[in-house]
Amino acid sequence: MNFYTTTVVSLTVSGLLMLGSSGCSSPKPLAPELEQQEVQKMQTQYSSSVLELGHLSDMFASGPLYVQTKGVVDDTGISKSMSNMGEIPYDITEMIKSAVNKAGGGITLIDYDPSHQSNMMALGYTQFDQKIKPDLVISGGITEYDRALQTEKEGVNLDVEHGNVGLGAAYDQARSVDRITIDINLIRFDTWAMIPQMNATNSIKVYMGSNTANIGFSILSNVFGLNGSVKEIQGRHAAVRMLVEMSVVEVLGRYLNLPYWKVLPNGQEDPVVMQNVRKHFMSNSESGRVAMIQMMLFLHGYDMTVDGTLNTDTKNAVDDYGLKNKLDVVGINRALFEHLFLNVPITNNFRTAPVFASFKDSYKVANNSQSQNIATPAQAASANVATTPEDLVSFQEVLSDKKITASGIFIHKNEMIAKQMATNIALNNLAKKVGNVLQEESTVLNNDKMELLIKTNAKNVIKGYEIISQKYDKTSGRAEVNLQLEGSVLAGQVEALLNRE
Repeated sequence: MNFYTTTVVSLTVSGLLMLGSSGCSSPKPLAPELEQQEVQKMQTQYSSSVLELGHLSDMFASGPLYVQTKGVVDDTGISKSMSNMGEIPYDITEMIKSAVNKAGGGITLIDYDPSHQSNMMALGYTQFDQKIKPDLVISGGITEYDRALQTEKEGVNLDVEHGNVGLGAAYDQARSVDRITIDINLIRFDTWAMIPQMNATNSIKVYMGSNTANIGFSILSNVFGLNGSVKEIQGRHAAVRMLVEMSVVEVLGRYLNLPYWKVLPNGQEDPVVMQNVRKHFMSNSESGRVAMIQMMLFLHGYDMTVDGTLNTDTKNAVDDYGLKNKLDVVGINRALFEHLFLNVPITNNFRTAPVFASFKDSYKVANNSQSQNIATPAQAASANVATTPEDLVSFQEVLSDKKITASGIFIHKNEMIAKQMATNIALNNLAKKVGNVLQEESTVLNNDKMELLIKTNAKNVIKGYEIISQKYDKTSGRAEVNLQLEGSVLAGQVEALLNRE
């Protein structure tokens, strides 16, 4: 916390008046000595929490989340009143922008200045069709500024006289407390409706204290005295920045269902997040719950394939985790999932898992394309793979008439995220089907080059697909995306391999 200190010390001696009238030359003024300070980087105790929020969004594959902010100002009017002007900032929009932009990870700030945008369009420098549409808008303001909520004052006085000599001393101490409160809410950009329970209301106390001391004595009515005062006020603008950073972590962490309180100093468990986490787990299918457990185990350092099946590796990992953490009941249940969620390691954890994806029995979720480290690669077939250029040529002919389709389903309250994740899952399923086609249509034994072709086609080089349909149910948050790949496109990739041969 920054402190602004003003010190005033004065010395009055009655004899100085006589010195001034005795003809002595005026003393030369002393040049004040000013303390030289270097520029310091602005940090609060919540600055690192903002960075960790971005890290959490990466871990849980919560992005991309595009955030915009309205003008967030002082709604109390104190900042513009003549008697209190400047005590608190009027506009804190830039503070909120800095906090959102600092987070990084899957969170991106979308800045929009209508006048600047209009000027750039007039100059022909920008087009609106190239701009990213925000998901959320942050709204809010400084809603309370209570001055001198509590005032304390105490002092000591001493006066002694003996004949023509007197001695007096006094010491006074005062302290007062102000309180600043800000409110932040999240609004859906597409509907402009506030999102229930997605809000943060936080307050901070700012202290002001002053000490005053006076000492004096008199001899034959000539008074000599010394008095001084010290006043300290904690920085109100710095206090507001702390409120902003904490509130941004809280409201975005809550929206993304992240255990954000783990990155806050003295953070407490958020009941809204825990309610959503429980609801999401219990409303999922049986295989979906298994997959969610598998992904949480993956974030805890266990290596396994996430496929929604209770296989031996999963059972062993569950038993091992339960034993290490002394859990009474171990199994695929809500208690285990909550324990995994609440105790997920954050420091130096660079794994990624879309834990809050909703799974259906009709498809598997291994090797999700947005979670590159989440599953072990599927083993390539050891037979029925083309090996010679002649086989590849005939293989092209088979592929050219095929159409390969795949679908992906994802549930999320944000339409953009749901569609993007459903597309990723559909791409993954399409990739696996491409691999199967390559293996089913070939007739000879395994070859390293052909294995490379399968893996490449199955993950990285599917460029010619088209989106057949996209559906999104706003009530359930369910997105379904269907993709199609022409066999001729894949045959062209085989052609490229032949040319390299």
